[in-house]
Amino acid sequence: MGLIAFDDVDWNDEHIKEFAFYWYSLWQKGEIPYQSAFDPSKVRHLLPGITIYELKLDGAIRCRLLGAGLAEQFGWDFTGRNFLDLLEEESREIARENFKTVLNLPCGFYSKISCFTENDFEVTGLSVGFPGLDESGDANRLIFYSKLDERHTVREPRKDKVLKIVSSGQCFISLDQV
Repeated sequence: MGLIAFDDVDWNDEHIKEFAFYWYSLWQKGEIPYQSAFDPSKVRHLLPGITIYELKLDGAIRCRLLGAGLAEQFGWDFTGRNFLDLLEEESREIARENFKTVLNLPCGFYSKISCFTENDFEVTGLSVGFPGLDESGDANRLIFYSKLDERHTVREPRKDKVLKIVSSGQCFISLDQV
């Protein structure tokens, strides 16, 4: 998985790009911004697709907030749960290491995602995330924006919930090369 300069990323979607540039505006002097610096009023129309995760000391990735739009598309709200439970067993350690890389390097993370439902329906989308500090200044927060594509479906999410997420086409985004 490569490291791509921020300005060289093909965002593929205006909302994904807008979220990335808003987060980047918080990146001051190469320092990870506090989660509290993220002002929802600046990106109000993107809030339905925002997710905030916390990397716990035990390696779990707790979902602290799942945007209402994503909860609706997923058919349920997994706030408070371990995000890794939505991944296949063999992908969990890779995802944990990817989250650690985002926090430790620091960098961004961009990915194509496929979400599979109880009835094996596939919902595709894009997801981009960046690091954040908690109120104590620890780099353990990841703020993501995801956009799912369900334009051509008659699926009723509450009756066919997303149970599994698969990530593909990932890249890390360099924050120093703008």
